[in-house]
Amino acid sequence: WADPSPQDKSLDNQSDNPSPAVGSSFPNKLTFTWFGSILKKGWKKPLNETDLYDLNPSEKAEVNYSQWDKQWTKCEKKILRNRSKDQVSIFKPLFLTFGVAFLFSSFIQLMAVMLTQLSPQALNLLIGFTSSEEEIWKGYLYMILLVGINLVNTILNSQFYIKQMFIGLRVRAAITSALFRKSLRLSSKSRKERSVGQTVNLMQIDAQRLVDVIENLNLLWSSPLTIALSIYSLWGFLGPSCLAGLFVMVLLIPTNLVLGSKIKKFQRENMKFKDMRMKAMNEVLDGIKVLKLYAWEPSFQGQVEDIRRTEVENLKKLSYIQAFQAFIFNVASFF
Repeated sequence: WADPSPQDKSLDNQSDNPSPAVGSSFPNKLTFTWFGSILKKGWKKPLNETDLYDLNPSEKAEVNYSQWDKQWTKCEKKILRNRSKDQVSIFKPLFLTFGVAFLFSSFIQLMAVMLTQLSPQALNLLIGFTSSEEEIWKGYLYMILLVGINLVNTILNSQFYIKQMFIGLRVRAAITSALFRKSLRLSSKSRKERSVGQTVNLMQIDAQRLVDVIENLNLLWSSPLTIALSIYSLWGFLGPSCLAGLFVMVLLIPTNLVLGSKIKKFQRENMKFKDMRMKAMNEVLDGIKVLKLYAWEPSFQGQVEDIRRTEVENLKKLSYIQAFQAFIFNVASFF
């Protein structure tokens, strides 16, 4: 079952402590058995940096950035060739670079959704067997079918989530590297148009938000498909009564829209406070000699603490709204 070790002769990709996932077998990757060695080591002693595996070549920032930059350059050349005034969109190079992996993970999600709908049908067959006079072997078959469907569904969901996580990490590595390289090539005039705090937020906050969107993008089609298939399945057992749950979900849509707008408002305010705090901290660090000379530390410390205090209050309000939204989401299932 084991795959042959990769024969990579490039000196850039040589590793002293390669990950076991590189040469692990297909069943090994499905069950994540290759991760057992580091779990065993962590059970015996606390892990440190030397115990961690090196990054695979496909996960390194330089590799992902070079792939993304190649597609970005192609899009730029196409616009220049057509003499168009349009700017290159960041999404097209992202799709050309990571689109195949994303579509493959979407296919895994589709299979998981379909198997989720088969599990109640297998359970219905097993329950019907207890009140029937069918052969005993059919009961074992229904039980094996039910366990097998849930087992395969668990494997598919785990593979979907880890592939989405890897895609998000690769996208973040490519975008962060591109932003960092762009910030080093800015002219003096361009540097004045955007503060250092805004640039740092682009690399830290906005890049992470893009990753969050990518990880949840499949919900746009998988959630409606799951709802439609579930209602179709329940209609055969409950009839029109199954629409009661759908009615509760429809009633929650306006509530979620209001909460979503509030969350968006607080997030925008939080971004402004972060920009202000980063700008103040950069001014302090740039003029630290003058601050020490005139003993202005308490004054500037008070300014930074005031900004941070306002930011924390805004984060607290945002956390309350998000907690209330999660409470409504979890309580809705009981109705």
